[in-house]
Amino acid sequence: MYLYLSMFSTTLYYTAMYLLTGTVVTFLLDLLVRYTTTDEFSNSERIASIILWPYMIAATVYHSIRNLKK
Repeated sequence: MYLYLSMFSTTLYYTAMYLLTGTVVTFLLDLLVRYTTTDEFSNSERIASIILWPYMIAATVYHSIRNLKK
């Protein structure tokens, strides 16, 4: 029983840290988009960005490098 609670606690901790990191990354990406363009994130884009933040970072870096080469 203790092992199950320990595993649940560990899973909850890592899930919370993943979502917290996603929230911080989304906030920074939102600031970047807001100050470099006239566009803003919609709420659905923010939620997707919080959940899929590693892909959002990769896409941002990829497109930034691609635009610098032009």
